[in-house]
Amino acid sequence: MTSLTDYQDLFSIFFMTMYVNGHIHEELYDQHSIPDDRDLAGEIVRKYFGIGSEHSQRAKIVSNKTQIDARRQRLAGIAYDRYQAALDRFQKEESTYELNKTAARASLLFFGKITSRALQSTSIPKESQ
Repeated sequence: MTSLTDYQDLFSIFFMTMYVNGHIHEELYDQHSIPDDRDLAGEIVRKYFGIGSEHSQRAKIVSNKTQIDARRQRLAGIAYDRYQAALDRFQKEESTYELNKTAARASLLFFGKITSRALQSTSIPKESQ
């Protein structure tokens, strides 16, 4: 049987962890023999720390500085990934544009030479007056 003092100690540990980190990790539940969460089928559900999985975590203070910083980092990472993807697309499109421009110039030069040679080899009769 667990005593009131044990519960008070456990509460203090969880409170300080929550206050400092803004989140209680699954490992802390395990260290103090708190049963795992289970889904409707009775399977154990682990809710690991990660700002992208905060919707499924047991306990969290979203206004905690640690949590705010983690969200900022995640948003900065997402913004960087989007920027990098846009830059990659731009560079690919720029490369394709340069290839098309080179091909168009080559075509104009090639067909321009054919046309000028054809005009030179064709004799156009003068109009009779």
